[in-house]
Amino acid sequence: MTIQNRLDLFVASSMIEREDAQKIQTICLIYTKEFGLDVEIEASERFITHFAGMYMRMKEKQVIEPISSFVMEQLITDPYFQNANVLLGRLVKEVSIPSEEMGYFLLHLIHFLGQQNECQSTC
Repeated sequence: MTIQNRLDLFVASSMIEREDAQKIQTICLIYTKEFGLDVEIEASERFITHFAGMYMRMKEKQVIEPISSFVMEQLITDPYFQNANVLLGRLVKEVSIPSEEMGYFLLHLIHFLGQQNECQSTC
């Protein structure tokens, strides 16, 4: 399933608004054009789904617990942390993200970068 198909499904199911889908698509285009990343790989699906979930939680005024300090410590030691942090910084230049969501985005971006690297090595 392409990113666009996934976003269309989220909109059709009223999970997110069309404007939210456009913001997610913008981030995907930035990651592709500015960073040369392939946003169609499997790991990006989790990132996109979390993004949609964030918009749904914001719409319903729900708050999630921030990522645990134990998990955050693990993320900070990950070899992809620095690059994921750069991607996260670029994301927040475009989209307002609640602070409690940041650690989860970082987690998904680290996973995404790891899979991106694996794909470049084996694809």
